[in-house]
Amino acid sequence: MKTRARTTVLFVIACAASACGTERDRTASVPLAVSCDAATAWTAGAAYGVGAVVTFAGATYECIQAHTSQPDWTPPAVPALWSIADCDGGGDDGSDDGADDDGSDGGADDGSDDGSDDGGSDGGGLPARVLVGYWHNFDNGSGFIKLRDVSPDWDVIDLAFGEPVAGSTSQIAFTPDARTSVAEIQSDVQILHGRGTKVLLSVGGANGHVELRNDAEQQQFVDSVTAIIDLYDLDGLDVDFEGQSVHVDRGDSDFTSPTTPVIVNLIQALRQIHDNVGPDFVLTMAPETFFVQVGFQSFTASATSLPCCTCRTTTPARSRPSMTASTAWATRTSTSP
Repeated sequence: MKTRARTTVLFVIACAASACGTERDRTASVPLAVSCDAATAWTAGAAYGVGAVVTFAGATYECIQAHTSQPDWTPPAVPALWSIADCDGGGDDGSDDGADDDGSDGGADDGSDDGSDDGGSDGGGLPARVLVGYWHNFDNGSGFIKLRDVSPDWDVIDLAFGEPVAGSTSQIAFTPDARTSVAEIQSDVQILHGRGTKVLLSVGGANGHVELRNDAEQQQFVDSVTAIIDLYDLDGLDVDFEGQSVHVDRGDSDFTSPTTPVIVNLIQALRQIHDNVGPDFVLTMAPETFFVQVGFQSFTASATSLPCCTCRTTTPARSRPSMTASTAWATRTSTSP
C-alpha cells in the first residue's frame, strides 16, 4: 500500500452547466504578501476576520474567509479558510533565507503540505479546484471507454460503483464492466497515476444501499473497501450514499457530535480506511441534493458557520472534457471524517 504525505478531503458539488469559480487553477495557491508584524498564535474558539494573520507550527497564515475557529480547523488543515502568508520583509519565511533557496517556487511546497511532501513525485497534490468524474461499471446507455482513455484533463476519477453484496449493507464489492477486467483496470490505474490523476473507489450510488448499524458491519465495510483499494492501488474513496444510506435519528441535532449509530459508525469506518491507505488518502463526497437541502434546514444555526467556497454559476473558461460519467466540480473544505 502506498504511503504519501497528506490527506485531502474534497466536497464534490455536482454541476451541469456551471462551475465553482471562474476557471480552473492547476497551480498551488500563491502565498499572500502581507505584513506579519502583528501575527498572533492561532487558537481555537477565536473569531478571525479576513486578513487576520496568525502563526501555527512555525508557519504564518492569512485568513481568507471569516470564521470562528474550531480545534480541528487548524490553518494547514483548512485551505478554504487560511492561505500561507509571504511575510512582507519579515523573518518568518518571507526572505527564503537558507542554502536551498526554495523560495523560487513559493517555499517548501508553498507551505500547504507543511513542507513534508516531497513535491509529489507521482503527480503531487491536488490543485485548489479539481475536476472529478465518475467512470462507471454498468451500462446506462451513455457508452463505454477504457479507463486509460479518459481525458487527462480530469484530476480525479471515481470508479463507480462499489456496492454491498446481496443480503448485506456493509460488505462492499466492485465488479468490473464486462468490457474490461480486473487486470486491465489495474494496468489502467497505473497509467493514470503516471499522468498525475487520482483514482478512487466510489461506494453507493442509486442501487447501493449502505448502512453500518453495528461494530461488526463497520469492520466488514472497512475490510472490504480497503481490500478493493489495495487490489487496484487506488488513492482513496468517494462516498456517494443516496436514499436512506445516511439518516439521522430523531433528537440527534448536533452535527458536530452525532449519536446516530449509522453516522458514528461511518465516521469511524472512514477514519480506519484512511489509516489503512496512508496519509495522502483522498476522500470525496457527492451528497444528494435533497438531503443537503433538508440537512441545512435541520441544522441551520450550525450550518451557516460551515466553511466552504463560494460557488458561482459561471461557465468554465474552457469546455469540459468528454467522459462517460456524471461530471462534478470539487472544492476543498475543512470537513474531515
